Amino acid sequence: MRRKISGATVVASTEAAKSASQKASPPSSAVIEVQELLASYRNYLTKVQGLALKTCDKYLYFAGRLLDSQMATGGLDWSAFTADRLQKFVERDAAPRKGFGPHGTATSVRSFLRFLVSQGLIVPGLELAIPKIRHWAQAALPQRLSELEVQRLCTISDDGTAIGSRNHAIILLLAKLGLRANEVARLRLDDVDWGKGCLLIRAAKSHRERALPLRQEVGAALLRYLQRGRPVTKHRDIFLRHAPSVCPLETPSAITKIVKRLLAKAGIERRSSGAHLLRHTAATRMVNQGATFKDVADVLGHQSLKTTAIYAKLDLTRLAQVALPWPGGEQ
Repeated sequence: MRRKISGATVVASTEAAKSASQKASPPSSAVIEVQELLASYRNYLTKVQGLALKTCDKYLYFAGRLLDSQMATGGLDWSAFTADRLQKFVERDAAPRKGFGPHGTATSVRSFLRFLVSQGLIVPGLELAIPKIRHWAQAALPQRLSELEVQRLCTISDDGTAIGSRNHAIILLLAKLGLRANEVARLRLDDVDWGKGCLLIRAAKSHRERALPLRQEVGAALLRYLQRGRPVTKHRDIFLRHAPSVCPLETPSAITKIVKRLLAKAGIERRSSGAHLLRHTAATRMVNQGATFKDVADVLGHQSLKTTAIYAKLDLTRLAQVALPWPGGEQ
């Protein structure tokens, strides 16, 4: 009889397993084996592959699901890692996912299998058994807001309260400078150079720092929050939770929740309603105002121009100039 271990348990840290609530029930040897394997895989992803933490978390999630599906009564059964079973796992896991999801499943599992091969745990070549799932790059237009919608969002956020001044500054950083949610969450007081009028964005997803000019509108909103809205605290993080126990926002999800609440309040609906919607909006504006893809990539912190190229489809003015004439004349 197979032992089922949920993906959450598989990916859980050893510290959680040692919590007070678990004193009477220590983790089994199978769970410990999986935890040690995933800890080694995380180290491989960060130190050898140099992947961003968000990407590492995604890969670890799918690695945990794969190990869970292969768990036997006595622990991990490496002989169960056959091409047929691996293919069936990927197809089954990818089936309900939409958009980039199916491709993400295959990519993550293939990465984990390459790691297992490097550790001598499975035979070389098994990673080639994972089916390639087509994902059409740039198949869809990125969601974005119009200038009127951005203005409405800014007006809604700036409600005259301390929290409102914080939210207003956050919206402007996302919509005018195109920052990522995690970049906004990690901003510190030392990252603002008021003398030079620039903002230091520390290395994150792209593994490199960049300095952005602090636009007057953004700088004014940021300064107003720091002088009149931000609670007095020893924390150096710029954006804080305004609760009795003041603490930094810290996580990208906290920024995303703020954006979603304000979009709903402004009556703005999009399929994608997170902080990245405002980043797409900033990028689209830059392209349509004549910025080169290299300029946009530098501002957004893209490592590859291929990532920036998706915004080419939104440069409607230039596209109209190179479009082929409609057969039979104008329609």
